[in-house]
Amino acid sequence: MSEKWRITAEEAENIATNYGTKFVNSITRLAGNYWFLITSLDIFIHNNAKIDDCADLSKISYQKNPIAYIRRKTSFKSEYFEFSIRIGHVEMIATGGFWGELESRDIVVNAFLGSSIPGLPKEITGLVSNPSSGDIFVIDPKLSLVCPIRSYRTINQYLKNHSTNLWAFHDKKYFDKDFFATNTLLIKSQNVYHEAGS
Repeated sequence: MSEKWRITAEEAENIATNYGTKFVNSITRLAGNYWFLITSLDIFIHNNAKIDDCADLSKISYQKNPIAYIRRKTSFKSEYFEFSIRIGHVEMIATGGFWGELESRDIVVNAFLGSSIPGLPKEITGLVSNPSSGDIFVIDPKLSLVCPIRSYRTINQYLKNHSTNLWAFHDKKYFDKDFFATNTLLIKSQNVYHEAGS
């Protein structure tokens, strides 16, 4: 990918499919002693609102190679931490997965759903700069027996032109067990009275 980012909608779809398939179930080593397994992610393409008007105005520079970040974010005066992987102008935000400590005496696996990762240790949250890592391990998509499930991305509002792009990717095993972030476009209303009368 070049730094001049002129692509067609079809090329953007191919990029999203390629990266979504490749980075679901990726494992990242971060801050020296912590691992993150990503079971769900949302893809955003920056620097081209004609292709993805849902991407924020990110201040992270163009990435030639994939880099994982933990970023401190603020919303409505509340602080939270978000895990994302950047390559080129593509950002993959983790919306589901697990994390833990590599060299812990107790094996503790922490789960998260949504882009906010709670309970991160001070070794990560206390850093002045955003912790980052290029230690990202992926499964070759050609060797994977099951393709990820695609759905709508989890975003703040769905009035934008590209809000219905199916650029959320989920590991099928976890998706089938309902381990993925709730999306307002996927909620089905069920009429209790109708079910009771059936």
